[in-house]
Amino acid sequence: MRVTNKMLANNYLTDMSTNLNNLQTIQQQMSTGKNFTKPSDDPFNVARSMQMHTAIDANTQYNKNITNTINWLDTTDTALNQLGNVFQGIRERLVSSGNAAYGSDERSKIKDEINQRIGQVSQILNTTFAGEYIFGGTKGASKPVDAIMDSSVGEVTNTVAGGKGTVGGKFYGSGNAKFTIEVAAVDSSGKATKVNVLKTTASGTTSTSTVSLNKDNKFDIGNDLTFSIETNTINKAPTIDPTTKKETASGSTYTFDCTSAGNAKLIYCKADGTELNTDTVESDPNSEDALQFNMIDTKRQTEISQGVLADYNVSASEVIKYGDEDNDDLRSLLSRIVNNLDGKDANGVSNEDAATKALANEDLADLDKAIKQTLKIRSQVGAKQNRMDSAKEQNVQGNTNMTDILSKTEDIDVTQKTMEFAVAQTVYLASLQTSAKVLQPTLMDYMR
Repeated sequence: MRVTNKMLANNYLTDMSTNLNNLQTIQQQMSTGKNFTKPSDDPFNVARSMQMHTAIDANTQYNKNITNTINWLDTTDTALNQLGNVFQGIRERLVSSGNAAYGSDERSKIKDEINQRIGQVSQILNTTFAGEYIFGGTKGASKPVDAIMDSSVGEVTNTVAGGKGTVGGKFYGSGNAKFTIEVAAVDSSGKATKVNVLKTTASGTTSTSTVSLNKDNKFDIGNDLTFSIETNTINKAPTIDPTTKKETASGSTYTFDCTSAGNAKLIYCKADGTELNTDTVESDPNSEDALQFNMIDTKRQTEISQGVLADYNVSASEVIKYGDEDNDDLRSLLSRIVNNLDGKDANGVSNEDAATKALANEDLADLDKAIKQTLKIRSQVGAKQNRMDSAKEQNVQGNTNMTDILSKTEDIDVTQKTMEFAVAQTVYLASLQTSAKVLQPTLMDYMR
């Protein structure tokens, strides 16, 4: 076959184009630091690189989940430690109440302190992390428990106008109901005979009733609150007697006295702040109370690696329920302790001997069970913390390995590419020099 000058020129141009493309590819790889910039450059490794990016992104999210879980568990452990300290404080007071030298006054003071401890228990069980109640299960947006007073008296304000005396303010009954009382009727001597009672529940529902006074000028409005009214011509400021839980508000016409027990109790809370009835939970599993209780009792889960779920929360019911019996319940135990310190049995009937015996025996034994339950839960939390720490180490190591594989897949070896660039440049220059010798002169060369 005859090789013409045109054939040599065409072959030369094709080879030069190939050399220039190779040189351009290597230059682009060196400037970007990547082996490819579009799928067509290396379809197999591009697909592998995309898979690795997806896996690394997922692993990063798992790392965030693990970190949040560790912080949640740390908060839970701190709360359980505080709860254990509160229980130990209550135990010390119970041991003290068994002292033969202690009388009703000393036990009343211990009861007042334990009422405050009950509020502290409620506060701890309502601990929040990142805006959610850690003991609230999946009902994390609303508090799981509350401490309410069976009855208590707070600040009183009173006014007298037009022959009527009005007393209002923080008169609390069971369920945190609030009352405002107003004289509604008087006899010919000016003695109050009836009162209007405005009741506002914790959820905001209001109701009004009219109550008649008995012959002792007293009236009972329920919710463990008993009032009395006396006519009075001296203007006095409201006073509080914390020892007897008795409060007096006086105006120029009437004096209101309120006497209450002042005992606190622990309750489960609905989302609206009212008491959740656990009896309804057992009798009607489809009731609103049952649904909300199940949310409190539900385990929260988080994904710590692909397909691996771990529960991490402690529910309020786990802390409150410390045994298998119906009465093995923190709510019942604290209520019994307060009743016994009042010289009453578990049913609220006055029985000094039985109450003293219960304080030193059943109450103390049950409190030890509650302390043991708290320690058990805390050890479980510690085990979960250890698991999360191990999961975090594995996650970090896995992320390092995948990042290394990704780098080997899409990143260039700078040393190798520098050598390849030098070779490609040498080949390109050599091809230029060769073409000058291989391509024969033409008539045009002489005409110039």
